[in-house]
Amino acid sequence: GLTGAANLEAGKTNTFGVLMNALGAAGRGTKDKYYEVEVDTIFFLSDGRPTVGELVDPDDILREVRVSNELRKVVIHTIAIGEFQKDFMKTLARENGGVFVDLGR
Repeated sequence: GLTGAANLEAGKTNTFGVLMNALGAAGRGTKDKYYEVEVDTIFFLSDGRPTVGELVDPDDILREVRVSNELRKVVIHTIAIGEFQKDFMKTLARENGGVFVDLGR
């Protein structure tokens, strides 16, 4: 279901689109009695930099994920392979209670 959001057919990386899609499937906080949580953890595997989508600047993506995940409290783990922006992937995991794993070259 994320193929279209991630633009995988074109070999491009839509980091913002796929993260927003995944967070959209999540509840509004794991401790909120009024919301069911369908997703409480995301494993974000990326082999490249954000190249397409509504936002491609890593700082903009981090800001929007921070805002979107404030109430959801979804843990985001990041796994980097190939050439990537290590600082971005580390920060994304750290700010969302996750772990960064470097499988780079």
